[in-house]
Amino acid sequence: MTKNECGILICISSIFAIAGTTSCLAGTTVHFDTNVGGFDVELFDDAAPKTVENFLNYVRSGDYVDSIVHRSVPAFVIQGGGYYSDFSPVPENPPVVNESGVSNLRGTIGM
Repeated sequence: MTKNECGILICISSIFAIAGTTSCLAGTTVHFDTNVGGFDVELFDDAAPKTVENFLNYVRSGDYVDSIVHRSVPAFVIQGGGYYSDFSPVPENPPVVNESGVSNLRGTIGM
């Protein structure tokens, strides 16, 4: 892959950048601004409080800004937030205990 091709890939793949968070009664909502549009995600504050707090720590610290989608498998998964557009890794927070009870169904996100 040439540098130009790599640059095009980064431009197309640079999708995740967190704009901010707001709280509502149903759960915290996080807005994602991407180079192909934006979308909101509602978090399960009550069902997975440690996971939500871990995710929000990444958001507050700006760790997801300019991160990319680095894996996409049709009808299975879209994975992002692990690498920046220059392919350097996003810093990792300490892992949290798995808070089972919320399934990774179609349309959900997981960490």
